[in-house]
Amino acid sequence: MRTVSIGRSSECDIVISDSNVSRKHAEITLSNGQYYFTDLSSNGSTVDGITIRNKRIAVRSNARILLANKVSLPWSRVFQLLPAPRQLSDEDETSLYNNPPANNSGRNNYAGSDSAGNSNNTASEDSLGFWWGLLSFLIPFVGFIMYFIWKDEYPNKAATAGFIGLISFGINLVTLLL
Repeated sequence: MRTVSIGRSSECDIVISDSNVSRKHAEITLSNGQYYFTDLSSNGSTVDGITIRNKRIAVRSNARILLANKVSLPWSRVFQLLPAPRQLSDEDETSLYNNPPANNSGRNNYAGSDSAGNSNNTASEDSLGFWWGLLSFLIPFVGFIMYFIWKDEYPNKAATAGFIGLISFGINLVTLLL
């Protein structure tokens, strides 16, 4: 199995100098004669008209992939770094898009896990996720508590605390739904 990294960073195997492309935007893996595209970016990619973000899917070697939904993946550069996979029949290609590859536990493979489902996040990424989750819970909670504490004595402060609580709660809901 061989993986090629794609992004704006000079450390990537394929460097794309476009401000819309993330430093490490995506990876293409060749495994068992099949290409897999993994989006690692915050702004996503489009694969044959399907928008994906932080997800791994099987792709054809001539799939139209747009990084950050704007920049075409340079397949010619991918082919220079990875050998061509076996040719798939039309039936195989249809089944790949309808049934993305699953790991041993039956879940889709996402960026941050390998084909066996094992996490490859660093300790700092896991730590950031925990603290970010705690912060996004505490901000609305504290905002609402301060509103009720201050509403009689300091109505202006209470209104501000309530507003911050509502806004941060709304942001959490929108983030959850995306």
